[in-house]
Amino acid sequence: AFFRTVQRDGRWWLLDPQGKEFLCRAPNVVETGAAPDKWDRANPSYCALHEYPSAPAWAAATWSRLTQWGFNAIGGYSDHAAFDAPYCVALTCGGMYGAPWVDPRDPASLKSFTEAADLAATLSGDTRLIGYFIDNELGWYDETVFTFWMGQGRSSRIKQRLFRMLGEAYRGDVRRLRRDFVLDPEPKSFDAVAGEFKSVAWAPGRRPAVVETFIEWFAREYYESVAAVIRARDPNHLLLGDRYASWYSQPVARAAGAVMDVVSANYNTFADSGWISPAFFDGLYRLSRKPVMVTEYSFRTVTPGAPART
Repeated sequence: AFFRTVQRDGRWWLLDPQGKEFLCRAPNVVETGAAPDKWDRANPSYCALHEYPSAPAWAAATWSRLTQWGFNAIGGYSDHAAFDAPYCVALTCGGMYGAPWVDPRDPASLKSFTEAADLAATLSGDTRLIGYFIDNELGWYDETVFTFWMGQGRSSRIKQRLFRMLGEAYRGDVRRLRRDFVLDPEPKSFDAVAGEFKSVAWAPGRRPAVVETFIEWFAREYYESVAAVIRARDPNHLLLGDRYASWYSQPVARAAGAVMDVVSANYNTFADSGWISPAFFDGLYRLSRKPVMVTEYSFRTVTPGAPART
């Protein structure tokens, strides 16, 4: 058995392999840092082996300290193999290869997703593994993503699909479309909308509904493509979303909910008190209808001697 999610009495729970409810509390980036021979005195960084005689000694002391602080798992970007504990793995399937500015079904994109996900094949039988974050803080800027693909030419598969959506939304009437968009060159016929544009902008005060339709479809293409690659290598573990960057796109969250097992967000509050907005998480759940995992959390504090709030 493996970690899984279940909804009980209207509330989502993470269950461990024994079927017990598990509230995951895990720090990220738990690793030894720079190797002693790579440590740079002019630019010093963390080096565990300057303080501990061996990596196992560091791991034992670190896990003891973490459990005393209330942690019960190891988060992403960590040396999970050093600990006999539940853990998550952070993959970078799309972020290092251009997503969302590339076609997620293009052979080059799928090759990149596959290379990033190959680790999953080696972990498919590990009952300590909770699941995979498929990416981190992608640039899901609705309007920017839309205008980028709107500007592409006829050879783009994504542009072809967008052109069909525009045709349905504006019933093939280029004059109606020009009320919402400022395009260079200005299209004289609707067929010309399928071509390439030097610039794409919104008409003042306009944000047409086709933006939502397109972004949700495009995001789902990304999620389905990455999920298929990972699940071909590991059908046993959870897909934990792509760690939104303290905000989220509504159509992207809907798309994630249709494919991911969990949606995740890095939540960094800028309130001095560390106040958390319930609406942020309530909205994310209502859009995705999937359990929400907080994958980073930070707040500002006043550091004595520091020139500003940090």
